[in-house]
Amino acid sequence: MSAILLAALAAVGLFTLLWLGFGRLLVPAAGLHILVPVQGDGNDLEHNLKGLRWLCTTGLLDARIDLLDAGLTDTGRERVERLLRTESSLHFYQPRQ
Repeated sequence: MSAILLAALAAVGLFTLLWLGFGRLLVPAAGLHILVPVQGDGNDLEHNLKGLRWLCTTGLLDARIDLLDAGLTDTGRERVERLLRTESSLHFYQPRQ
């Protein structure tokens, strides 16, 4: 029984190493700047940022993430302002009038 468990753990470990190595080959660029357009109420904003942060924390992506106003409503602006207060690494850009 312990041999099966040990083999399963070894397989998971090997898969994880291969996954991270393959990810490095796919995204070799470092220091990217990602500008995420946010529009409307910004309903998907937290979900999108969570996915991008996951890529950064796993080492698959080395990027700075910023937000761009692409037609936000008042509710969307409030959501972005709340995120900016909690996330010091985020920057918010508004188009020139």
